[in-house]
Amino acid sequence: AITFHEEEDTEEEQNSSQPMYIVEYRDKWKYMYDQLCAYKARNGHCLVPHRYAQNKSLGYWVLEQRQQYKKKERRLDSYRIQKLNDIGF
Repeated sequence: AITFHEEEDTEEEQNSSQPMYIVEYRDKWKYMYDQLCAYKARNGHCLVPHRYAQNKSLGYWVLEQRQQYKKKERRLDSYRIQKLNDIGF
């Protein structure tokens, strides 16, 4: 499960021109991407079962990424698509 810790904002974060929810969204994606990379390092592939008992959040996230990629109006930006392709997603 993903947990977020409340921390004091740094001066840089306070001056950020991006709304906080966008920053948190990107951080969450990066966190899950890192989890997927770790899964691949252990298992040699990115085929995480969507009901993966050891990390249910990862299984669901992988399913979501695949669904978003397949939609006609892709919800994944080109950066994320490239990052996933780089690891053989």
